Amino acid sequence: MSHKHTENQRQGDVAAGPGAEGGRAHDRHGHPPGSAATELTRLILDSMPLACGVWDENFHPLDCNQAMARLFGLDDHLEYLNLFPQLSPEFQPSGRRSLELAREYIANAFRDGFYSFEWVHRRLDGALVPCQVTLMRMPWRDTYIVSGYIRDLRELKKLQAERDQERRLLGRIMDSTPMCFAITVGGVIKFINPFAHNFTGRRVGEDISGIYVSPAAWIDLSRELEESQFINWRPVDIRRVDGEKRAMLLNALQTDYYGQPGVMIWLMDVTELQRQTKEMKMARDAAEEGTRAKSEFLANMSHEIRTPMNAILGLVHLTMQTDMTETQREYLQKTESAARTLLRIINDILDFSKIEAGKLEMEEEEFHLNDVLQTVIDLVSTRANEKGLEYILQVPPDTPAGLVGDQVRLTQILSNLSNNAVKFTARGQVILRISTLKETDRQVTLKFEIQDTGIGLTPAQLGNLFRSFRQAEASTSRRFGGTGLGLVISKRLVEMMGGRIWVESEPGAGSIFAFTANFGVHSTPRRYASGRRDFHGLTVLAVDDNLVALEILADFLKNLGFSVHTASTGAKSLEAIQERSRAGGRFDLIFMDWKMPDMDGIETVDRLNAIVAPKDLPVIIMATAYNRDTVLAQARKSGIRDVMTKPLSPSTMLNVLADIFGRGPQGKESKLKQAHELTMIKEFTGAKILLAEDNEVNQLVASRILKNAGLEVDIANNGLEAVRMVQAKDYDMVLMDIQMPEMDGIEATGKIREIPRFKDLPIVAMTAHAMSGDRELSLKAGMDDHINKPINLQDLFSTLARRLRKKLDRP
Repeated sequence: MSHKHTENQRQGDVAAGPGAEGGRAHDRHGHPPGSAATELTRLILDSMPLACGVWDENFHPLDCNQAMARLFGLDDHLEYLNLFPQLSPEFQPSGRRSLELAREYIANAFRDGFYSFEWVHRRLDGALVPCQVTLMRMPWRDTYIVSGYIRDLRELKKLQAERDQERRLLGRIMDSTPMCFAITVGGVIKFINPFAHNFTGRRVGEDISGIYVSPAAWIDLSRELEESQFINWRPVDIRRVDGEKRAMLLNALQTDYYGQPGVMIWLMDVTELQRQTKEMKMARDAAEEGTRAKSEFLANMSHEIRTPMNAILGLVHLTMQTDMTETQREYLQKTESAARTLLRIINDILDFSKIEAGKLEMEEEEFHLNDVLQTVIDLVSTRANEKGLEYILQVPPDTPAGLVGDQVRLTQILSNLSNNAVKFTARGQVILRISTLKETDRQVTLKFEIQDTGIGLTPAQLGNLFRSFRQAEASTSRRFGGTGLGLVISKRLVEMMGGRIWVESEPGAGSIFAFTANFGVHSTPRRYASGRRDFHGLTVLAVDDNLVALEILADFLKNLGFSVHTASTGAKSLEAIQERSRAGGRFDLIFMDWKMPDMDGIETVDRLNAIVAPKDLPVIIMATAYNRDTVLAQARKSGIRDVMTKPLSPSTMLNVLADIFGRGPQGKESKLKQAHELTMIKEFTGAKILLAEDNEVNQLVASRILKNAGLEVDIANNGLEAVRMVQAKDYDMVLMDIQMPEMDGIEATGKIREIPRFKDLPIVAMTAHAMSGDRELSLKAGMDDHINKPINLQDLFSTLARRLRKKLDRP
């Protein structure tokens, strides 16, 4: 390739080649230039998909097709003829010069008629192209030429490289895998990986059957393999090269090995795993023993906490029956809420224990939705207020509210989720929203949503929810506190109510914890706020700087029939009042928020008093999420009719509105409830009760409650005294504590039942033993019923009424 020809010289060579006659120029095919035959030859040559060219014996290119030009990144075959000397690197991969080697290969082709070899070409852009070149000698008139066909090997080389890489990877896997692998033909090893060789001491060409501890093992496995073609994780015993017996799991698969029937074998050493399994069983047995110890501890802890808690709640109840100021009553109500919050801690632990044991049970009893929501408000609003958050309740008035189900568990779920929302929210609001999904005459499905404006959750954090003792992130317990049990328990309770729970959340955009639950309905259906629409003709102005709370309040008032106007600040409310006055109208009612920027509710009302005549002043109700007594003192000076505590309960609002406008009884549900509780046992006034209780405070609380209900009460300080007193005096019922000195309640009940004349005496356990199975133990000991401490008065009085009615043969 050291000699070069100009285009004219090459064309002259071709024209004056072996086919020239009488000085007349012909093309290289012997045809006159420009003839139809020349064009046809060019067309055929260029239509070939394989790159091809023609050279003379001196390695001069005579012609090529377009595929050849494209292979080298050229525009046409003429450019190939011009640049041919540049289209190979100076040296080939073998180290020899390209020009020297090419002439040698051409000479071989002219000598032998055929020659094939690999060659590296160089494209015009410098890229190297590995090719397969096939040269064939062809007669041409009175001499010979060589035609060559060139196949691009780049893709093939790439595939070969990938295959080689895969082969090397497979070899590394086989060499490094900690599992025995071998291929056998007729029981003789044809391939064995290093681990198997080192483990068994066997080599290629040796019989594999000698590695089995049992000589018949491989015979049985071979027979089974012939029938099933595959053996999956079969336990076998293998003898190592040092003679040690090891427990293995065997997989075997029939395969073809170079045309012969072979078997691929995998062996995994599980000796250590078996040892660990044995240790795990021992650990499990120890854990079960620990679980029994934990249950005993939980039972004792429950008793120790519930006993003083019963005293606290009982004394609060008794104190609230006395005359006191509104401030004192509010303090006692907060004390009761705090005590019940503390009680929830032990309840959560006990509930989780019951969930683990599969013994958590749901009650089926009638209750009113408002009772649940009021309890939740009491439990959540104080914490929300402390953080400056709005806790908002959104319940359509026509929501079914006379429900049948577990009131306590529903309260537990809502308070758990609401407190959780408050905990993770620094500013804004938390909304408890309720809607009806499905309603029939006998059942209703409600949807509950707790929406906050808090920190939100990432998808990864969502994955940690509803898992025991886990929170959204590892640092949460340090930043926000909590045991991590609330969501786990809530999820299980929701499922037991026939519903499901889920979360919608984005980081920084807050969260929505939502769940559904199924409830029965009262035989006489009740609605949350009675669905009244008898406030038509009345106009109300709702004022609140929290736009979400304002919208919810406005919707509720509209549903009651009010014509509703809204304002988001005190100044805007004054403008709205003046504008309506100029138009000759007035507002009948103003709902005014107290805590607002620039001008609070009290200041707004004071300014209103200055611009509106007293006779034209509307009824004003102040709403506050803070200390009601403080606001109330200021409100009375400004002529405000009433102060309501946020969140505004639609049911409570309806009672206030009905009282103000004379369109329905105000009613105090708590007093009605107390009256109902006392009425249940009024017919048993004078009945004689023996109270067996060792705690002095609980003696005081229980005896005072029973005496206030008209019952006669004697006290036994322990089980031994109870047995003696029952024999000395006729009683209509015994309320028996379980854990007492001298003789516990279980033993005392057994002693009493041994006396024939006391076989029908009602004995009711009234105890802090509230663990799963405690009720069954009480009934098994001969008691008629079981009441948990702290005492629920409705449970106590309904049980007393039921048992006394049966004892005294009352209908």
